[in-house]
Amino acid sequence: MTFNQLPGRTSADPFAMFDIPSDGNISARIVNLSYDPDRHAHMHPKTVEISYVLSGSGELWLDGEFYAIEQGDSILIPRGIPHATIPDLEKTMQLLCVFPTSDFSSNIEELAQKVIKK
Repeated sequence: MTFNQLPGRTSADPFAMFDIPSDGNISARIVNLSYDPDRHAHMHPKTVEISYVLSGSGELWLDGEFYAIEQGDSILIPRGIPHATIPDLEKTMQLLCVFPTSDFSSNIEELAQKVIKK
């Protein structure tokens, strides 16, 4: 799996290695996060995001509110809502993120809004 660098995280398509036709209605990413005090929000303008915490713990910042999350938690992020996932200090997190669109590249918008963990 090839991970691409994004602001504050790396992301990879877990299905890119398979030559299997898709019906065009889903994409997924494995996201690796480490604590970054300069974390910025992003959003998905076209679809919801469904995430599952594979490992680690931290906080989900969702449009100004913080929520504690840990391994085994499922998250539903509404379309167009600024958000960021912040691992606990000196820890890492891994997420499985699923989107109901095959065109992930046009469904992510990095934001200038800095998120400060409480």
